[in-house]
Amino acid sequence: MLSTTTINKGIFIYKKELSENEFLVTFLTTEGQLTLFAQGLNKPTSKNAANLIYGALCEFEYFQARQTNKVGRLKKATLLFKYELGNEKSFTFLSRVHDLVKNIHFQNEFINIYLEIVSYINDENFYQSFNCFLKALLKYYDLSFNLTSCLECSNNNVTYFDFKIKGFLCSKHSTKSYSSLLLERLYILLNDTKEYVQLPVSEVDEIIYYLITSFCLENNLFAL
Repeated sequence: MLSTTTINKGIFIYKKELSENEFLVTFLTTEGQLTLFAQGLNKPTSKNAANLIYGALCEFEYFQARQTNKVGRLKKATLLFKYELGNEKSFTFLSRVHDLVKNIHFQNEFINIYLEIVSYINDENFYQSFNCFLKALLKYYDLSFNLTSCLECSNNNVTYFDFKIKGFLCSKHSTKSYSSLLLERLYILLNDTKEYVQLPVSEVDEIIYYLITSFCLENNLFAL
């Protein structure tokens, strides 16, 4: 017997067809993955099917299963943001989000960050938006960064950020340097996601994207 309904929020990540009219659907929630039984998703008039978009943020209502070895049943899924699926950048964003989170299984901050930034996502700030999810990935691995001063001497006049040592360096302790704009935006990203995504679009956000992505690849953070 199924219990009363429960409402949750999550990123849609998986669908498996069991038979002509029976499916399993999986969402990433703040607590990890949740799989539910669903029916009728192959019908052209199904509202649930139209709202189950890979990488999209949904609010979903479901009946919890009373037995621990059973799955609950999806009642209703609603998109929390209007995605322009015919738009290449929107499609790419959803695909990247889906690929990033589909193997996350435990407690995480992806949903909370998605909720913070979803109303600010647009064609122009792709890198800003996705950098917020990369930040969530770093936090998922419990990586913290010293953002107050140079790691070596506590000098506040920093000129470089090194992901490998997880913090800023001054010119005395690094021959490499980044622009003050990049350092400022990286600092804001790691401190306040919502403030970061509201900043005017800048080309340095793409550089930040590649810096974080390179660090994740070097440390196998994408191979979840």
